[in-house]
Amino acid sequence: MAVALTPQQFESQRVALIEEALQNEVDPNLHLVIRSLISRDADRKPILSVM
Repeated sequence: MAVALTPQQFESQRVALIEEALQNEVDPNLHLVIRSLISRDADRKPILSVM
C-alpha cells in the first residue's frame, strides 16, 4: 500500500499507465486501485454515465 497526497483526482488513463509500470516491475497480476479522499476511488476502468 502507498499513500499519495495530491489536490487532483486520478483519471482512469493515468491509473492504467501506473498499473502497467507496476505490472512490468513488480507483478504481472497486479491490479491498482487508487483510493481518494477528495473524489471517488479510481482504477483503469473509466466511469460510465448513467442517464
